[in-house]
Amino acid sequence: MYTANGNYIVYDFPDIMLYYPIVRFQVDGVEYKLKSTGIVPRDKFPVGLSVDLLYDPNNPSHFHLDRGDMEERSTRGTIIFALVWLTIAVATIAVLLSVNPELRIQLERMLYNAIAPLRSVINPSQN
Repeated sequence: MYTANGNYIVYDFPDIMLYYPIVRFQVDGVEYKLKSTGIVPRDKFPVGLSVDLLYDPNNPSHFHLDRGDMEERSTRGTIIFALVWLTIAVATIAVLLSVNPELRIQLERMLYNAIAPLRSVINPSQN
């Protein structure tokens, strides 16, 4: 497999959120415009985006997108999404605990009981 650099030029869509990108790239002066067999989220991979791809030197129409770049972009988005929701969850819990002291006591008991088995493993001499 050889590598080339191409660009997304348009999308063919199987549904509302995911798309088959049509990629334009050149090999030995010949331009190819081919539909990828992999689907991508359109918002993370816009038209015009430069992408790396791997192709068969004997038949450049047999290609696939280099997933490393795609996975890196997807991972970044997932981490940001998770951090936003974690922040919302922590803020919600903090507000609930400040409004309802009884809820705080119940949560402390629940956590104490949840870690009870770990205390004997961490410090067995206290049993």
